[in-house]
Amino acid sequence: MGSDDTIKQEHIRRILRQRYSSWLGWKKPQVLEGVGPYHPQKFDYFDALRQAAIDASKETLQEMSLDRLAESFHADGHPKPAHEYGEAILAEQNMLLWRKEPVWFAGGFNVVGRIADYSHWLNMKSWSLAETVALSIGFEPCGDIFEGLVGRPCQTDVVAFFEKRRDLIVDNFDWGSETFNSKNEVRGLCEWLSSAEVEVPR
Repeated sequence: MGSDDTIKQEHIRRILRQRYSSWLGWKKPQVLEGVGPYHPQKFDYFDALRQAAIDASKETLQEMSLDRLAESFHADGHPKPAHEYGEAILAEQNMLLWRKEPVWFAGGFNVVGRIADYSHWLNMKSWSLAETVALSIGFEPCGDIFEGLVGRPCQTDVVAFFEKRRDLIVDNFDWGSETFNSKNEVRGLCEWLSSAEVEVPR
């Protein structure tokens, strides 16, 4: 391979690392059967879209001359964002991925790496509403899971399942004002979940 080709391929690698830093190493979340909806294939479409976007951008860069590629770097040698050197296709591909990436629970809540640590939570004296809902389904409490959901793909039955579970728990316990993050005793919550035969992780 000639020196120009070597330089060109290195330019392309650096640009792709800059443009797709979030996507080059992206892996499909591993969804297991558990409480609630189960759609392990939910991330397949995005994974294919991700690879297609990277391939399309790579092809676009391959067609550019070495001089044109050189324009895509700042004076300090760092790649410029695509819009700064007029590469609309790369910018559009990246924005497409940001809009299309599913939320982590898009295929169900029983996701490897997010499963609740019950050895920790069952030693607590009380749980908040958000903690109770999450733990009753089986995932590690993470605040407002719907933050940033707008416009991002998620199976509708997954959202509906969460909302029904939350409504059920709200209806059976006094949570006071959510502004003050009121809590209820763990023993009482667990006894009710068992007596009401609510589906919980085993």
